[in-house]
Amino acid sequence: MRTLIIDNYDSYTNNLVTLWCEAMKAMFLDLRKVFERDEKIATDSVPLSEILNIDFILENLILIRNDQYSWEFVEQNILPFVDNVIISPGPGHPENEKDFGICSKTILLTKKPILGICLGHQGIASCFGTKIVKAEVPVHGQKSALRILEEAKFPLVSTNCKFKTSLFESIPQGISVVRYHSLVVDEKG
Repeated sequence: MRTLIIDNYDSYTNNLVTLWCEAMKAMFLDLRKVFERDEKIATDSVPLSEILNIDFILENLILIRNDQYSWEFVEQNILPFVDNVIISPGPGHPENEKDFGICSKTILLTKKPILGICLGHQGIASCFGTKIVKAEVPVHGQKSALRILEEAKFPLVSTNCKFKTSLFESIPQGISVVRYHSLVVDEKG
């Protein structure tokens, strides 16, 4: 699964890269268990140590800044070769092209699955017509209980695949998360 991470000039992007690497390792460990149980798959499959080396990770993760390349370059030379996109947090407002770069066009013009975090999430909402407004009170370092809606528990891979997972599968309902934002998606639309 090749992933494009678009960095909106936020230090949290480093955490996203680390989390992505850990998720890939965990996914391959789980896949290996599935494959080892499947009688149809040969036991001489590629050793896990070869799959999880840094070259493999680097070949499957593309990290770019939101203004590093033109939209045309990304559309022609990067998006056709990835399976999904993660849009990072960042300062600014998603409706300001200087703050959000190629992210709006990525959201509107690609058919790849997109995960938006903070500014990325706000950008997805904004691109589809929802207003982004200032929060009543800026939230910086506040802990909140995470509520995962049932609709969010969709499979990440094809139903034809033996290995299925949900984006939030291993995250417990109500887990404490830390929030950092001064803008919010307007619930009124």
